[in-house]
Amino acid sequence: MKSTYPLLLMVLLFVNPHTAGQERSSLGSKAKSQLKKQLTKLARAKKEEAQEKATKEILRFGKHGVTFLSSLTLKEKQQAALNKLKETSDHILGLDIIKKGGSVKEDIWACSYLSFGEIVLLKEGDTFAGFQIHETPDAASGTLTYSWWGQTGPAKKLNQGGGRSGLKLNVGGKKATIPIKKNAGYDEYEYTFKVDKFEVTVRFIGPAYFLYKKKGSSPFSFTGGSKAAKYSSSDKNAVYVNEKKSALSRLSKQLPDYVFRTVPGAEPLNIDQEDQGAFAQYESVQVRMRRTRLTSELIILIRFTEPEAISFENYMQDFLANFIREFAPIKTSNILIARGSAPSYEANQYWRKGKWIATNGPLKKFLRQNFPEDY
Repeated sequence: MKSTYPLLLMVLLFVNPHTAGQERSSLGSKAKSQLKKQLTKLARAKKEEAQEKATKEILRFGKHGVTFLSSLTLKEKQQAALNKLKETSDHILGLDIIKKGGSVKEDIWACSYLSFGEIVLLKEGDTFAGFQIHETPDAASGTLTYSWWGQTGPAKKLNQGGGRSGLKLNVGGKKATIPIKKNAGYDEYEYTFKVDKFEVTVRFIGPAYFLYKKKGSSPFSFTGGSKAAKYSSSDKNAVYVNEKKSALSRLSKQLPDYVFRTVPGAEPLNIDQEDQGAFAQYESVQVRMRRTRLTSELIILIRFTEPEAISFENYMQDFLANFIREFAPIKTSNILIARGSAPSYEANQYWRKGKWIATNGPLKKFLRQNFPEDY
């Protein structure tokens, strides 16, 4: 068996029964039985093609499958086959990329874009608050209009009587000298204001969207809704996140490296590291991270902007999910693989059940809810 072979990372939009072991790190009895079976096939395989097929079936369970097989008492040929597989498993699974690590610049902004009119909830201790940025053209020229509400104690609606509030307040912004969105055609402004006891900073990035500063902030949840009366401190659907940890920043940097390694034809731009940010929009593999509204589940979208240059197969969908879950938990349905260079995400094709398909109704709704800046 070769020490390496090209892998393709393609993830189905919806949960597939063949992706056993992806949703959790523990292995069930069926998975363990399959692993034993594939190791026997690997030990008996004489042709390289058969060896690679058995290797793929073992490594689709990630490092947990290798760990399980290593815990067994094996026959001589099985142990030899496993030892040989282990020599390359870290490379195939991308674990060497993760172990190598390296410095990563922590992103100070939340990964989801904030829309005009959208309620953002804040919660810390017994204080529950929220704010809304009103839609006005002045946000693009240095003046923000917003409202906020605050409550103390359990089971309170956001705008319940007896609470605190500030309605349609104006605050001046500071023009950013270094824009975050390159070549967007908009001046970017940062606005800092009070939401009850919380201090909030957002950046207008045009034409109707903002970034929320997570650094130093309290736990927050983007709702996707515009009615303050709809939300309460006891809402079990609202999940508050505090993105101070570096895991997502590291994933954002290392995931493209894994894709470039394993997808035949996918190549990074040959430019100096200091220039990569300015030319990121021209990369052939683009990774976008967002969180679902209210429930704050992680979403990852990987798009191949030069699909004619790559080749792929369907069986490797598990590898990508296993790599991502080394950094953070994620649902299989929240990993989206797209191809095409259309400006709008929904105008591209998505990988499902072994082929590329146009976006359907449910997927369009999902994209519009969680990538509002695309519309």
